[in-house]
Amino acid sequence: MIIDRVKTFSSLEKKKINDENYVSSDDKRNQQAEIKTVSQLKKKSPKPYNYKLIKNLKIEHSALLDAYKLLMRSAYDQDYESIPDHLKKFCLFLSEHLKHEDSEFYLYLDFYYSQGKFFKEQALLKNFRSEMKTITIELEGIIYQSPNIPVTDQTVKGFIFEFDALGKILVERIHREESKLYPLYANTDPQKH
Repeated sequence: MIIDRVKTFSSLEKKKINDENYVSSDDKRNQQAEIKTVSQLKKKSPKPYNYKLIKNLKIEHSALLDAYKLLMRSAYDQDYESIPDHLKKFCLFLSEHLKHEDSEFYLYLDFYYSQGKFFKEQALLKNFRSEMKTITIELEGIIYQSPNIPVTDQTVKGFIFEFDALGKILVERIHREESKLYPLYANTDPQKH
């Protein structure tokens, strides 16, 4: 358990054990990273279990997909004047949703599953977080460079191509969160324990 290792490391640190044969530099870095993680978790203690969180996140997913569909409809209809507004709305929805997930959903899961012997869940969550960060970077990369390129008759095909790819990434992310991570959150319901 991380907290036990941090306590052990703290007591060793207090005794000023610096024997390189006893604790390698890699171990020291790992232990320092664990201390930072635990201290961050203590500082950012999550909100209590929210019975409406999953429902609200699914509503946000629906709003995101609706904003995406409006954006794509404008591109397919060659309604170039409405694209910047639809793109801005979509970017705002995505940004707010990601902040909401990070501040409430992921923070809670990280905190909950770091308490105790949830090794399988910790591994799943760690892999998901890494994968989700990669997907988020891909989404943001496409989104944030798009407002700088006006959509015209000459660029609309490229815009549609890029945003079709973005839509696939977005749908995949939503599906995986709802099918894999949301049940992890539901399993932490205090009334079930």
